[in-house]
Amino acid sequence: MLHILDAPDQGRACEADKSWHFAITQQRLYFRLREFEWCDRLTDYIDIYF
Repeated sequence: MLHILDAPDQGRACEADKSWHFAITQQRLYFRLREFEWCDRLTDYIDIYF
C-alpha cells in the first residue's frame, strides 16, 4: 500500500493498493515507476537503482 499525506496541500490524502509497474527506459541504470499520476493529479517518481 502506498500513502501520500498532506502533500502538496494540508489535509490531502491518497492511497493506492495495486500492482505497481517499473521499467528501465532510455538506457537508464535504474527501474522507474511507470504510473506517474495516480492520485488526484499528484505525480510521484520512484526509482530503484541497481
